[in-house]
Amino acid sequence: SDSVTPKCGGSRYPYILIRGNAFYCPGDDLIAWDDEGLFPRLAKKHGELLLGVVLAHEWGHAIQYRAGLSYELDTINAEQQADCFAGSWLAALDPKDPSEAKLAALRDKGLDEVLSGFVEFRDYVGLDQRTAGSHGTAFDRIRAFQEGYELGPKPCANYADELPPLVGFAFRSLKERFRGGNLPFVELVPRAVSSLADSDAARAGIAIVDRTTTAGKKACVRPLRFTGSLGKSVTGCLDGTGSVRFDRRGLKSWYDRFGDFAPATVLALAWTSVSLALDDGASVGAASTVDSFIADCLAGRWASGLVDFEAPENSELSPGDLDEAAQTMLALAGDDPRPGRGFDRVRAFRIGILRGDCETKAP
Repeated sequence: SDSVTPKCGGSRYPYILIRGNAFYCPGDDLIAWDDEGLFPRLAKKHGELLLGVVLAHEWGHAIQYRAGLSYELDTINAEQQADCFAGSWLAALDPKDPSEAKLAALRDKGLDEVLSGFVEFRDYVGLDQRTAGSHGTAFDRIRAFQEGYELGPKPCANYADELPPLVGFAFRSLKERFRGGNLPFVELVPRAVSSLADSDAARAGIAIVDRTTTAGKKACVRPLRFTGSLGKSVTGCLDGTGSVRFDRRGLKSWYDRFGDFAPATVLALAWTSVSLALDDGASVGAASTVDSFIADCLAGRWASGLVDFEAPENSELSPGDLDEAAQTMLALAGDDPRPGRGFDRVRAFRIGILRGDCETKAP
């Protein structure tokens, strides 16, 4: 706050205008960031690795300038491409290179924290992706970052001409805006149960019941138990056609934490896990890591049936719902990492939504 701010476009912005931010200025070819109000807060909340990703994102804008794209791209294209470039930079760090070894070590343990940072950097819920200045939902920004991480920088270049499907759209009514895109909890559970029953993402006939009901209290000979906070909210039973038994208070805690699509995602994960266990002839115990990733992907395939990528405003989902799903995946991984990193679980869910290809045996 006591620094002389750099000139951008011939003028010096007062600190109050750039407080808590980082930016690239194409005219003066510089990157600047708030090292007082932004970086210390991000490092404390999301880990030091996120600082490198923020700078890599801004460096992506510098690449756009050198490619002559800075003044041609729509904001959403430019920002998604910069996220993609940032992912490709992070993946390319070489632990054998002395100049990159420390960053590479941070990468191996800090990927999930980076993804949680994208929740903070997302557009506000209900912003139409076509609005000038839009950067994307958390789901969109994570998708771009992961694609760069997985595929390298070349696919990122295509973002200049055509973006992958985006999920950001505006609230469709004052009522939806007033609720923040969330159904009342009493309406959510029956809606989620009905949606899962109608989906073909898992085998038919799996019942989803409240633990306090007669069906939920019935003894289970072949239980499928989940660990961590997932196990506090749901259990599975492999008797007959299978069932998912949920704890209403446990689901409400997910609702209060992230929003209405969080408990729906928890139900979907239990439902797809029971389906896989029945298909594999499992008896008791927790799902394996491989099965967990496939279950995550199948939950994404279920969610894809609620999304209209051609016209997102016609989706059955509300703005912010897929962000809540990503937050749930990250929270589950942080609570119990045995099924795998949050990065991989979000990736599996994303593949289920965008491609529906859940047959792979690798995360």
